[in-house]
Amino acid sequence: LQLVAMTTTVFSVSICCCLLAAAAAADSEAGESPRGVPRSKLGLYDPTKPFNCLDGSGTLPWSKVNDDYCDCRDGSDEPGTSACKNGRFFCRNRGHKPKYLLASRVNDGVCDCCDGTDEFDSWTTCADVCWEEGKAAREEAERRHALLVEGHKVYNTWLQDVEPKLAARRKRLAEIGAELERVQPSKAELESAKKAAEDAEEAAKTEHKKAWEESRERQRAERVFNELDSDSDGRIGLADLQIHPEFDVNADGGVTLDELRQYTEGLDEADFASFQEKIWPNIKTIFKSLKQQQQPAAESAPTAEESTDKEMDEALGEGAQPPPTQPTPQEDQAEAETDSMPDYPAEVQELINKANEAREAYNKANDEASKLTTEKSDLERLVERDYGPSNAFFPMADSGECAEFNDNEYTYKLCPFKESLQIQKASGSSTSLGRFKDWSGPEGDKYSSQEYTDGQGCWNGPNRSTKVRIVCGPKTELLSASEPSRCEYSMELATPAACHAHPTAETVDPEHDELY
Repeated sequence: LQLVAMTTTVFSVSICCCLLAAAAAADSEAGESPRGVPRSKLGLYDPTKPFNCLDGSGTLPWSKVNDDYCDCRDGSDEPGTSACKNGRFFCRNRGHKPKYLLASRVNDGVCDCCDGTDEFDSWTTCADVCWEEGKAAREEAERRHALLVEGHKVYNTWLQDVEPKLAARRKRLAEIGAELERVQPSKAELESAKKAAEDAEEAAKTEHKKAWEESRERQRAERVFNELDSDSDGRIGLADLQIHPEFDVNADGGVTLDELRQYTEGLDEADFASFQEKIWPNIKTIFKSLKQQQQPAAESAPTAEESTDKEMDEALGEGAQPPPTQPTPQEDQAEAETDSMPDYPAEVQELINKANEAREAYNKANDEASKLTTEKSDLERLVERDYGPSNAFFPMADSGECAEFNDNEYTYKLCPFKESLQIQKASGSSTSLGRFKDWSGPEGDKYSSQEYTDGQGCWNGPNRSTKVRIVCGPKTELLSASEPSRCEYSMELATPAACHAHPTAETVDPEHDELY
């Protein structure tokens, strides 16, 4: 029985291999492409030629392709069977998305390909449902293809404008250079004229202020001298000062002659000239006018006993003090006028007017030079930057337009070639996510992404930065924005500048046009 079973198994395997070989031979004779091979690799599987293993491990007669026996180390000779553990089976899935399967899933009784081609020799019958299942994918592919077509049209339009716009910016740079050559010497001359006018102005104003301060100081000294000169004889003595408690040096409640002589430079009396020269400088910071010393505005009501004592003193003529004299309105006005510097005389005002005119002329020239310098610097960066093949990205930078993307909490704003921002909707406050640094795409695809660095620092973290993935689209728009890592942001920007490739089925799907 065992011998019979073994014989039966061997016979069955032989029949299966013969059938597979016959099927491969039939494919070859019919000129059809081998099963499990994508269109992109059909050129490597030519039934009219020996087959070269894709890893270079050997060359086989075509009859060994898909014969259910693994001859190549990489399994490339069995794209349509499960013979090789490392093999892969390609589901063409016409009308839907193509895909690869592990070879072990071929003829395992499970329909993995929507077209059923993976179960060509199993007990399972698979219907081709790709057209129904692929409807949404086909619509999405058609939508994407339409966007690529439209984007490529805009790209071609952009290219027509690139060189004229660049030429215009370079022309403007040359004009700015000529304008700066004109403005800078004029600015230097005006600056020199301004300095001369300001020096004359400052000297005149200083002299006027000095004269006023001297006059004010003399007037203050005169007022104090006149107050101290109680008999108006043009001289004051120590007795005139002794009634002022502010000269009580040792604070014992009385003012002695020796204490007064510390202020009078040893003089026992002085006329106004001596007073102004020797005494006034010593007392002007401490002198208190008796005329300005007044009783407190609000005093507590006297008791009955105090009222009686006061009445008795007044009746006897004892204890009564003369009321302090009040400054007259004329004195108040004179004090106010003294503390306010008078208007400049005509000759000083004329110098001030000339200085103002010189400042205005210089400031105008300086503002013009500053604006030209800033414009020149901006234009130099604009025209010298790398904008990819054919300068396709130049229009995006030249427009200065920004793109935005909104989520629930933030508005993300990207100004290409300038900066990346995050704006909080609730408060309107913005956070820098980085300024443009450079292109950052991989080798061979440099212009597929940009890097923005040195944004606002995170709390106890690095400065914020943004990586921008650039894709083809009919208009410049920000498709997404997120923070995949702390303080590191990711954005996707669509722009016609990335639509350099002519749109074909290959640009829609990597496995070409199996959707159609």
